Amino acid sequence: MKPTIFIAAFMGMATLSFVGTDAALEHVSGLSSTASCIVLCVAPLLVGLVAASLALCILGAGFALLGAGAGAGVGYAVYAVGLSRIHSPAVGSYDLAYILCLSIGAILGAVVMCRLRNALLIVATSVLGAAGAAPAILLLVSHAAPHALDRERLWVQAALAALLFLLGLFVQCRHESRAKATHTTALRPAQVPLITP
Repeated sequence: MKPTIFIAAFMGMATLSFVGTDAALEHVSGLSSTASCIVLCVAPLLVGLVAASLALCILGAGFALLGAGAGAGVGYAVYAVGLSRIHSPAVGSYDLAYILCLSIGAILGAVVMCRLRNALLIVATSVLGAAGAAPAILLLVSHAAPHALDRERLWVQAALAALLFLLGLFVQCRHESRAKATHTTALRPAQVPLITP
């Protein structure tokens, strides 16, 4: 469980820090393009490492960050399915609808995960894995078929994320049921003393 929380906290906070750093660097005029590129590469990694280390120290924060990452993944899927077609004002280099989908999804995911952490751990890791793997898979596919990333085909990314989510859910639920079956069939120590003094 600790590696999952470390990776989720790192990825979630590094992504949010990247978006925030990118928006902040657009308003800074004194930095050269090389310096701003270095800051944009290093700052999210440092923020992600600090958040991941903090998540391991404070398990509740780890579950909140895991839920925030999963909620942001769901928010991105919602944006990709239909809200990307809505014209909204730009905030930095991102649409306001994009930022709102990620932010509201992250906040709702963190709150729900803190409330129902044991029941939602399997679901959250499946969502987070699917939300991270789907864009990466499509990016790899786009090298062979450049039209795969057209704005008209964003539904493919959402469908792939849904398929990967179901696959992750199936694998983890199957593993959990096998672990429970192993624990229930094991011999227990005797409840009644066998030798009386």
